[in-house]
Amino acid sequence: MAQIVCFGDSITLGLVDPEGGWTQRLRRRLDAEETFTVGDVSFPSHAVLNLGISGDTAEDVLDRLERELLPRMIGERTVVVIAVGINETAEDLPSGKPRFSLDDFAANLAGAVETAKGHADHVLLAELLPCDEARVRPAPWDPAESYTNDRIRAFNEALRRVAREHDVPVAGLFDEFVAAGHQDLLHDGVHPNGDGHQRIAEVIGDRVKAWL
Repeated sequence: MAQIVCFGDSITLGLVDPEGGWTQRLRRRLDAEETFTVGDVSFPSHAVLNLGISGDTAEDVLDRLERELLPRMIGERTVVVIAVGINETAEDLPSGKPRFSLDDFAANLAGAVETAKGHADHVLLAELLPCDEARVRPAPWDPAESYTNDRIRAFNEALRRVAREHDVPVAGLFDEFVAAGHQDLLHDGVHPNGDGHQRIAEVIGDRVKAWL
């Protein structure tokens, strides 16, 4: 049995997806593909644990990762998925200034990766999704907040650099969404809808399956 422990923000949490987001879609896929039997009762072979918190940043994930991961390492293998960063790409619309530092994001993400590697068998980073700029300048939940794909690309470049430096793979989501027409995969311009969560589950699931 393996634990797939997923850290992140509101996208990992599954906000606005009535089916529970990509983590629960991944869980259902694994449940359908592999079970074990005790007597005449079947059980899932793997557990997918959703530790997404709305509003979280890489700093927040770094702060809680070890504390929340260790009690959940009860199986034969542990896989940690880290999918965070979109909140840090936000810009203040009136001033045009970023609300968070790209360098701080990279440093905190690197710390989270190293912490996870110290305990888990495998660690996977997930790219940030593209936004629909027409719907998030301003953001519908905050008229002073905005998002751009140029800034998201910069954060993804930093994420991939962290991955290279710490020898962990990346789930490539940005280009996958763009190629599929990302505007139709987003609920509000940032958070994915059901179809978007399904695509995330497929991309991350294909990576994770190789370790199980």
